[in-house]
Amino acid sequence: KILMVNKLFYGVACELDSIGLRITRKHFDNPIEYPHSIHTLKRKIVQLHISGSTDDVMVVNRKFTLHIVERFSTTIRSYNFTDVEMDEATFVEILSLVPNLEDLVLKKLRWRSKRCSTEESPYKENLNLKKLKKLTIDGSREFFATLLYRLPVGALSEFQINNFSWHELTAFLNRQLNIKILKLSGGTDDTNVATDIFDKLKLESLQLSRLDSITTAAILSKQIKLKTFIFDE
Repeated sequence: KILMVNKLFYGVACELDSIGLRITRKHFDNPIEYPHSIHTLKRKIVQLHISGSTDDVMVVNRKFTLHIVERFSTTIRSYNFTDVEMDEATFVEILSLVPNLEDLVLKKLRWRSKRCSTEESPYKENLNLKKLKKLTIDGSREFFATLLYRLPVGALSEFQINNFSWHELTAFLNRQLNIKILKLSGGTDDTNVATDIFDKLKLESLQLSRLDSITTAAILSKQIKLKTFIFDE
């Protein structure tokens, strides 16, 4: 029994750093053993990273994940989902449990089932993420649509997204007027970008790609507080 406990604890501890916990497939493959050993941890978990791999996208185990998130719900400040698959209900439920979240990263996420449109979705209420300051979305466009109208108005100060619709982005920015750092790449409708899209923002750092020089110049001329600008061909 002692050997078993030590083995289980080592399996968790090897995924820990000083403030973070990484959940991988081996944890999901042992949903009975690992929650018990994680529950006994005395360390405060600030960062939680749930990740699969490019060649092996991992389906999120709802019960197991909620068990962990509930255990550290008040201490989690940073959340990273990478190469995982989940349904919309699980995604919204997880985020509803971390009111002190400050940094959210979504990389190459997939819906496990066909999602509803923003108008049809039953998850319309705002998420209690008033402390969220930084949002990064990479290759997870459908998750952006889910967050579009659910994040508290004016919460973000930094936003980065790859693969997006300018139409959706415009609606999002109109709700997030406190963004100071903005990084954009992979817009799907670059020929229909309004030059006034950033007019309500007071940006300090901006990164753009694939826009024509006239549109870019018009955007920059209105950002008088801009300190850093990066243009990717």
